[in-house]
Formats: sequence, structure tokens, C-alpha cells
Amino acid sequence: MTARDNKSDVQQLTGILDQFSTATLIEAAGNCGLSLVSSLTPRGVTEGGIKQTCGGDEERYWQAIGNPVNGTISVTNTGDCEMTMRVEYSDLEATETIRNGQTKAITNAFLRSLHIKCSAEPDEGECKGTWRLSN
Repeated sequence: MTARDNKSDVQQLTGILDQFSTATLIEAAGNCGLSLVSSLTPRGVTEGGIKQTCGGDEERYWQAIGNPVNGTISVTNTGDCEMTMRVEYSDLEATETIRNGQTKAITNAFLRSLHIKCSAEPDEGECKGTWRLSN
């Protein structure tokens, strides 16, 4: 194979990969037992919103695919009810209760997932806030 053929192959592969989101590629690699997290996920910040029913089931908002992540997960509660943040790391987990207006964080070298459960009765309002992973 010549350098010219190799360049053409790389361009073709890049064109194919550009059709997929990074999250899709990471998930596909994880399903094959591979880890692309360190090479495809940029270092920095990943964040999202929290919106669910007070008194509803626990929901997962973030999960590492492949290797665990070194970083800090913080959650801010801007809703009407208390929320419980459950962070899985290594083979353990940590929980924090977060009242309205509070922000709490958990830092660990082996973060695996973030789950939120909102307490109170279902008709007592909306559970909302934000989460942020800094690595």
C-alpha cells in the first residue's frame, strides 16, 4: 500500500465516521468491548438538565462507557422537591441529598454513573436542576 492509498483510506474512513455522533461511536465501541472514551471524549465539561416528577422513579443522567472517568460530578437543585444524587464509582456508590437552591458535588477517580431520585409526593411540583461533570 502506498502513502497515497493510505491517505485515501483515511479520508474515506473519516467521511464514514463523520456521519455518526461521538456518543454513538463510544456506545458502539463499548458494545464491542472496546474503550474509545479517552480518545474521543474531550477533557473538560459535560453537563445536562434534570427534569422529572417529584416522587417518581430514579433516573440515570450520565454513564461512562468503557473506562470510568476521573472527575467531579455536581448537581444543582432548582426544583420544588428534594433530590437524591447517587453516584456509582469503582464498585461502590455515594449519595447526597440536595435541597432546593443547593449544589453538591462528588469527586472520584473512577466515576461510572449519575442517578437522580426526587422525593415528595408526585403532585408536589416539578423536580428540576442541572448536573455537570468536570474532568
